[in-house]
Amino acid sequence: MKKVTILFTALFVPLLCYAQDIDYAEYFINTDPGFGAATPITVSSAGSDISLDFIADIAALEPGIHYLVIRARDEQGQWGPGSNTVFYLLESPDLGASSINQAEYF
Repeated sequence: MKKVTILFTALFVPLLCYAQDIDYAEYFINTDPGFGAATPITVSSAGSDISLDFIADIAALEPGIHYLVIRARDEQGQWGPGSNTVFYLLESPDLGASSINQAEYF
């Protein structure tokens, strides 16, 4: 009987753990407005593995450290954990008085 229980568990329980399709995504910067109330990100087609392409609106931010959080919801209405990114916004210098004649990168 013990072998049957182990076999049942090994074969059928994984069927209950199927992937959910992501149908909605959103982001916020610094302050969480609540699930479903942040800035929406277009999800072109629902799926279990998606790529998101968006431009975050940072026009109103002051220079300094900020937090960008992206989160997604599946078709069952369950929210996943947010993905956090810290970034530092620099004040752009006044380039009118200077002239850049060379630059390099590595």
